[in-house]
Amino acid sequence: MTPRKFVAPSAREAMARIREEIGPDAVILANRKVEGGVVITALDEASLVDWEARVEPPAPRAPAAPAAEMSTVSFQRYAQERRRQAMTREEGPGAVAREAAAASHEPPAPVSSRSSAPRTEDTPTPRSVTFASHGRDETPHPGAGAATHEDMARVVSELRKMRSFISQQFGALSSVDGVRRTPAQARILRRMQSARFSPRLARALVGSLPRDSAPAEADHWLHDTLSRNLGVACFEQDHLERGGVFALVGPTGVGKTTSAAKLAAQCALRHGAHKVGLIGIDTYRVAAQDQLRRYGDMIGIDVQTVRDGTALLDTLSRMSDKHLVLIDTVGLGQRDPRIERMLEGLSASVVQRLIVISAAAQAEAIDETLAAYRAEQASGALLTKVDEACRLGGALDALIRYRVPLVGVGNGQRVPEDWQRPDARGLIARALEAGRGSGRRGSRT
Repeated sequence: MTPRKFVAPSAREAMARIREEIGPDAVILANRKVEGGVVITALDEASLVDWEARVEPPAPRAPAAPAAEMSTVSFQRYAQERRRQAMTREEGPGAVAREAAAASHEPPAPVSSRSSAPRTEDTPTPRSVTFASHGRDETPHPGAGAATHEDMARVVSELRKMRSFISQQFGALSSVDGVRRTPAQARILRRMQSARFSPRLARALVGSLPRDSAPAEADHWLHDTLSRNLGVACFEQDHLERGGVFALVGPTGVGKTTSAAKLAAQCALRHGAHKVGLIGIDTYRVAAQDQLRRYGDMIGIDVQTVRDGTALLDTLSRMSDKHLVLIDTVGLGQRDPRIERMLEGLSASVVQRLIVISAAAQAEAIDETLAAYRAEQASGALLTKVDEACRLGGALDALIRYRVPLVGVGNGQRVPEDWQRPDARGLIARALEAGRGSGRRGSRT
């Protein structure tokens, strides 16, 4: 196959035609803009090797190429031609005819050290020298063909350098394949990826960015769009005012017990400690129950401990006069098969679930946690350990994609001081700034 030219209004359309007609292994040879579009020259990778061989320039003449590098047949012909030249000079044309007739009946023989063999310094390479019948060596003179070989050699050299670069570019763009890549969109993609937002969310947003946006306008658009999509619902204003029963669920170590104490303290300040109930069902870890009791003593709240769903319902019935009841559950990793049984035990209609996630956890772990704890059925999420997180993009990305409202933010261990109402614009701004390398730690209020 010879190189083919593809003319299209845009590079994207030309690349689509190349993939359709040549295939995914197509190699780009040239790319230039013309009036009304672009022209891309391409060739399939399988044909590139043959094409390179055809355009490979002739090897330079070696100053002292050994005769052993020639094939047996080539050397025999070379020796016969030299004998004919010698006979022409010494015995005349008749001797040449006799020698040619004799040679026609002899099969090819291996190389031998005959006296008529050429000297090493006179041996040319077969591709650069031809032998004339009058016994004189002639080297081809450079002409139009030589200039063409030189040009094609440069093309082949450039192709070899471009292939790895093009492969790297296609690999970098594979995660956002199909997105129109204007300078503004490329800027937004880089910022989102640096801030640890997922390629899935980046694809969904960048396609809606106005094509003619200036850099400052693109940054402002990204901040506003992410802020609008991050749902927030302040626990103090919504859930705390209405009251109810809330179970805090999530993996071990994300801060469920500390978050329960912070929420209980907020309610005690507004409605009094006698209107708050704390229940612990973490029977696996004695230390967790001791910590919850210490928090209860500090706030002035009696802490109840239950072992199963039946005991939980009995305890809830005795706390019907409470304005707010918080349940501290056992910590289970997102891949623990016991999650389903625990959620079934909390399936009473009066119990609402709050998923607790750590901002310092890996983005993939946060994503799996929201899926395992059925984020679509939760009343909200609590984002903890913001003070320990280097980047917030992964956690905010998961909350946006699962559409679970953020109801509270924990940024320290102090009860109840290290607690913040969720601020979508502030969190998004911090996430994007961290993507630029600022790495600022959250302040405690």
